[in-house]
Amino acid sequence: MRFAFIAQVEDANQATPRSQRIPINRVCRLLGVSRSGYYAWRSRPVPARVASDADLTRRLAKLHQRHKRRYGLRRLDAMLRRGGRCHSRRRLRRLARAVGIWSVHPRARTTTTVQGAARAGLVDLVMRDFVPDASGQVVYSDITYIPTRAEGFVYLALFHDAHSRRIVGWDVAAHMRTSLVTGALAQTIADLQPEPGQLIVHADRGSQYTSTAFRDACFDAGIIPSVGSTGSCYDNAQAEALNATVKKELINLRTWENLAEVRAALFEYIEIDYNRDRIQQALGYLTPVEYETKIKLEFVQAA
Repeated sequence: MRFAFIAQVEDANQATPRSQRIPINRVCRLLGVSRSGYYAWRSRPVPARVASDADLTRRLAKLHQRHKRRYGLRRLDAMLRRGGRCHSRRRLRRLARAVGIWSVHPRARTTTTVQGAARAGLVDLVMRDFVPDASGQVVYSDITYIPTRAEGFVYLALFHDAHSRRIVGWDVAAHMRTSLVTGALAQTIADLQPEPGQLIVHADRGSQYTSTAFRDACFDAGIIPSVGSTGSCYDNAQAEALNATVKKELINLRTWENLAEVRAALFEYIEIDYNRDRIQQALGYLTPVEYETKIKLEFVQAA
C-alpha cells in the first residue's frame, strides 16, 4: 500500500511544474521505505492475478454502465456467469467496492460517507501512532455541527497540530461542501508553511476528505493526505477529542443565533483561549503556543 501511494504521488508529479513537485526521496523517507525498493517494486511485471483483477474490474464496470447502474452485485455475477465467467462472490465484491460500483436501488443498511470513486489509493499513514516527534509533521482534522436559531445547523472544520495540539486552521459555514475543509486547509498551509512531503493531513473517510478537490489541494501544496479505516472513530481519535472539547467548553454553553455570532465566538475561543490560554496536561500543563515556544528554544540551545 505504501508503494502504491508513492506511485500515485509520482504520477501526480508528471502534471505538476517541476518546482512544485513532491520529492519522491522525501516521500519514501516519510513512509519508511527505501527509494531503491520502491523503484524495484514499480519495475516488476504485473502479476497475473493483478492483471486478471484489472480485466474483471473493467468487465464489471462495463456491465454496470450498460445496465444504467441498476444491477447490484448478485445480478452482475449472474451476467458474468451467462458469459461463461464464474468467480467467487467475495472477489467480485472486493473489486466492485474498489471502484465504487453499487446499485442505484437503496440498500437496507445505512451507507458510509465515503465517495465510492475515491476509495482507491486511500491510505492510513498514522496507524493510531497519534503523537509525532515534532510539530509540523502531522495535522488532524474533522467536522462537527453547531445548531443555530436563525440558520439551522452550521458546520465547523478544525485542523490541529498532532504534536503541540495547536489549532492551525479552521473554518465555519452553513454547508458541508468540500470548500469548508479546503478553506481551513488553506489557513493550515499559511500557518505551517510545510516543505513538500513534510506534512501529513489525517482525517476520517468523510466525503469532503476523500474528494478529488481536497486531495488535489493537498498535493498542490506538497501535503500527503491520510485517512483512517471505514467506520472507526478511533483512527481519528485526537480530532474527535478536540471537537468534544470545543463543544463542551463553548458550543454547548449557550444558544446561538446565527453563523456570524458563531464565527466571532469561535475566533475568540480558538485564537485567544485555546491556543494561547488553555493549558493541557498532555503538554506538561502548558498552552499549545507555550509548548511550541519551549520546543523551539530547546532546539536552539541544543544547536
